[in-house]
Amino acid sequence: MSGYMWGGIKPREYSSEEYIEKAGSTKKELIANALSQISVIQLKLQSGRRLSESETEKLNITLDYIDEVENIDISMAPNVQWPSSVDLS
Repeated sequence: MSGYMWGGIKPREYSSEEYIEKAGSTKKELIANALSQISVIQLKLQSGRRLSESETEKLNITLDYIDEVENIDISMAPNVQWPSSVDLS
């Protein structure tokens, strides 16, 4: 189908499955971005080092955010309310 209808452009209509697939990808991307912000902290923990107070706070905020994202029901896509992203730089 060309996308043109009576001289106008008809917007693409996505199926429910496509919206859910896109929401699943968004979910994975948000979690990956959050994890990348705490990679050094994870390395410190794995090597047995102690975390500073600010590192512990950053870790907890990020893990809470990841929990929020993981608990989102994407079956309602595209009507998904994503939590505000975490920027701890």
